[in-house]
Amino acid sequence: MKLKIAALALSFALAAPVAFAQNTSSTNTNDANANYLSGPDVQGFYTDPNMKTLKSEEEMKTVYGAMNTEQQARLKKACAENEDTRYTGFCTSVGSM
Repeated sequence: MKLKIAALALSFALAAPVAFAQNTSSTNTNDANANYLSGPDVQGFYTDPNMKTLKSEEEMKTVYGAMNTEQQARLKKACAENEDTRYTGFCTSVGSM
């Protein structure tokens, strides 16, 4: 009986790292996008330092137009992969540019 319990405990111990490894790749992508969308490249689209209120669509187009093509591509990619509801309105606006 003790041998069965020891074998069961060993199998759980060996399987646990595999389960954790499966979840980290998508989390890292989501975290990277959230970090980018809350970072300095995106600050110019908001009227306040807390990034709660978006500028007008006209002002947003001006800010977007001032970005270089790499920044625009990174922004569109982050929005396309975004799963954080805090950025849904922002990413909808960016998607129309």
